[in-house]
Amino acid sequence: TGRTRTQRDVDRDLQLSVYSLGAIEAWDIKPEKASYYFLIENKRLSISHRDEQLEEAREKTLELAEGILAENFEPKPDYQNCRYCDYQILCGVGEMI
Repeated sequence: TGRTRTQRDVDRDLQLSVYSLGAIEAWDIKPEKASYYFLIENKRLSISHRDEQLEEAREKTLELAEGILAENFEPKPDYQNCRYCDYQILCGVGEMI
């Protein structure tokens, strides 16, 4: 989005949690931390996931996957995200932008 991410953003980020879960599943290793590197800003933001955070991420990911498989995937229009989405024509949000 062009906006500088904060530590709070990283702490709430599902993507880093999913990567950590993937490492656990694939290699049976819990990562010490997961990080985003912002090259232009020469900045790194990291999170050390607690077991509870990873379990919440697992549940959220399964919930999202079940919704997608059931074709119950409601769009949540957001100008910043939707304007770059390859699927905006399919969901109809593209007409609003």
